[in-house]
Amino acid sequence: MADVVVFRLEAPIASFGDLAVGERRTSHRRPAASAILGLVAAALGIDRADPGHDALAAGWRIALRTDRLGAPLADFHTAQTPPQRRGRGYATRADELAEKTDLATIVSRRDHWTDAAFTVALWPSPEPTAGPDATAIAAALHRPVWAPFAGRRACPLSRPLAPRVIAAATVTAAFAAWDAAEATARACAEARGLALPAHRVGDVYALDEDFDADRPLAAAGAGLTPDRREIRRDRLVSRARWQYEPRGEILARAATDTTTGAP
Repeated sequence: MADVVVFRLEAPIASFGDLAVGERRTSHRRPAASAILGLVAAALGIDRADPGHDALAAGWRIALRTDRLGAPLADFHTAQTPPQRRGRGYATRADELAEKTDLATIVSRRDHWTDAAFTVALWPSPEPTAGPDATAIAAALHRPVWAPFAGRRACPLSRPLAPRVIAAATVTAAFAAWDAAEATARACAEARGLALPAHRVGDVYALDEDFDADRPLAAAGAGLTPDRREIRRDRLVSRARWQYEPRGEILARAATDTTTGAP
């Protein structure tokens, strides 16, 4: 059994960084590990230069369920840039704009998802670390130091994170317990006359590959059927220098149908 932190992540507009090429900024179909851990760090009040990011990344594994992806949305931004000069680069954006020349304007595209909803589980690493425990993380997500966002700062959440600490032996058990608690909370709210948006329980899961390095999903992922493996460059190396390395991610589906809310 492990103390797992489970919370929801819902937003009217969300954008989760993917490879940035040229003037288009695409959005992945689900949050990166760095986005989830960055959200937790913001809730805890961990500054970007704080070494606490390392302990947080080392101490927790991530399981994420896509409940609703929504529809794609493209936004366009204008930005000023000096004329390109061969062999000349700029160390910072301030140096670029300080160039004593006429600035040109470029148009960049930012991709988003509308009405996205995910359920996130933070699973403790088997190796003890000096980072925050499940109770501290849940308390911070309940009363965050800095406001959480769904990717970009322009993407506020539509509902509270509603974190819960759940003792569970498997990922599916942790999500099932959270769904049961959520259903009870919704029933109480509706009994008081509150109208809540429809809640759909998804059946697509994404788990850190190293839940079980030798046998993916064999232990913590019991009850899930592996579908495929993907590589994402979102494992933290240095938050201060914005450096990340590749991370293996296993996509899986629930062994039973969860679209109706049944475990």
